[in-house]
Amino acid sequence: MQDHFDPATLDPTKGGYNTPNCAGAAVPERYTALLTAAYHLAPSKVKAALCQLHKIFVTRDASYGPPRPPIGVWEAHGRGGGHVWIAIPDYILENASSLDHAENGILGGLFVHPTPPVPPPYPPWPPSSGRSLPTFSPSNGLKDAEILAVLAHELGHIMLAETNADGQPGRPGRPCDAPAAPSCFSTYFLAGWNAVAPLPAPAFKQRRWIAFNDPNSSIRYGSAPGFANIAADIALGTAAGDRQATMDTYQGIYSGPTFVSVFAALSPEEDYAETYKYKTLGAAGGGSLNLSISLPNFTPASVNVLAPVRSPPSGALQNKLNCVPAVN
Repeated sequence: MQDHFDPATLDPTKGGYNTPNCAGAAVPERYTALLTAAYHLAPSKVKAALCQLHKIFVTRDASYGPPRPPIGVWEAHGRGGGHVWIAIPDYILENASSLDHAENGILGGLFVHPTPPVPPPYPPWPPSSGRSLPTFSPSNGLKDAEILAVLAHELGHIMLAETNADGQPGRPGRPCDAPAAPSCFSTYFLAGWNAVAPLPAPAFKQRRWIAFNDPNSSIRYGSAPGFANIAADIALGTAAGDRQATMDTYQGIYSGPTFVSVFAALSPEEDYAETYKYKTLGAAGGGSLNLSISLPNFTPASVNVLAPVRSPPSGALQNKLNCVPAVN
């Protein structure tokens, strides 16, 4: 386990970097059992990727304040020895219950910003205002599926970094001297993000690490309504946030044909990581998992969010799924 974990210290532009070491008490057996169960649920090539990790850290006792996010990190040979690793907070392992719990926690983290911050594990979703907002329905994916979702998302970030997604080979800090990213990332993931006419489209710059709920401020997604529109509506705290346009956006996201999730619509990096995560969940357990989101006062009343991953419509989403690494 790792004490006093602050992911901001992993950014070499803000100071030195050293591979973190295990510290404090040993990881409780119930945590290792849960991580093992998540591994066994994963499809074959995701298992192989997990086996390439140098370590999985369990973090606790953050000195800079909750919540501590999970994080996937690659290291350049000049910084830490070229390892790849994932850190997962103990509160996620302690409170894991189901796949829908994980996805509702993400919605809460994206759209609920109370003051002072809600302590771990997640802000409540939907908010206790009695409003009708989309909510993930109970699924058959138990604790191990929730942890696999976290691990797969962080693996997606690692894989994106290892392909030099911003196309800058040789830049200091790149992992293992990886080649430039395949053209599919620029073609399929960045398409639409630079639509800021009449201004010139800024270049995509991959970030060393990304705080949760932090969009890439260097570029914008050109279509609306999208993530920003949903966030603005929900922030109103009134029935206006339940308006049809917002529900249309939820339904459009979770039924395809562009994004796998609301989280994916936050930035190109999260789009890649979430696409890999959902591709993993769609194949996990031999394709046995289910996950649906309810859409109050809307037709259809719910959407099977793994269906577009298992049988993607032709177009943007199918191209993205083909771009991320295979999972089995």
